[in-house]
Amino acid sequence: MKVYGLMVLVLFMPIAYGEIHVTMQKETFGYCERLNYTITVSEVTGEIAIIHIRDAANVSSSAIPIPISSLQTPVPAPFALEYPPFKNGTYHIDAQYSGEYDTVQFEIADLGIVCLPNDTKNIVLAWVQGGISDGFMADALQRYVKHVEIPFEITESNVYDVNLPGWTMTLGSLWALGEVSDAEFIDVVNYLAKKGLLVPNGVEAEI
Repeated sequence: MKVYGLMVLVLFMPIAYGEIHVTMQKETFGYCERLNYTITVSEVTGEIAIIHIRDAANVSSSAIPIPISSLQTPVPAPFALEYPPFKNGTYHIDAQYSGEYDTVQFEIADLGIVCLPNDTKNIVLAWVQGGISDGFMADALQRYVKHVEIPFEITESNVYDVNLPGWTMTLGSLWALGEVSDAEFIDVVNYLAKKGLLVPNGVEAEI
């Protein structure tokens, strides 16, 4: 009789169940912006939500665990979108929570926003501190910043010959202090390149 009663109790116990819905902050995000979305659930079950970001080729990111402690959980990305690894195109967020699933689509596009990727910021900071040469700093900008327009390819054979005017180090110091923006810093680099003052000739340019 006790066993039967226990079976009935288990049969009618409420099952943890929570629907999930993902809402994007907007449909299109640009480089230098942070992905931002909200997870809404119908019930807090004590489980975590699992998120995957999937590209147009159906390649998914590693699982991203999101703790759920309320019915709505804003999820701002810790880092801005960068190129690479994110390319222009359509992406999906696949979400799983308590046995339920939701998928939402968003776009990544070049919206003309100018910034330095996080890794490149570290390289520029090392340059400001005298840890690397002008050429290695310019090489990082050319490789990883979409809006840098250096009109020649920086290679192993000329990287040590690339020189910037001496005053650019002052500009870099102001950038490191936050008094010059990423966009302003990149504008100056492009100006130097356009005027022929960022040169691979081993001679420091003066203006």
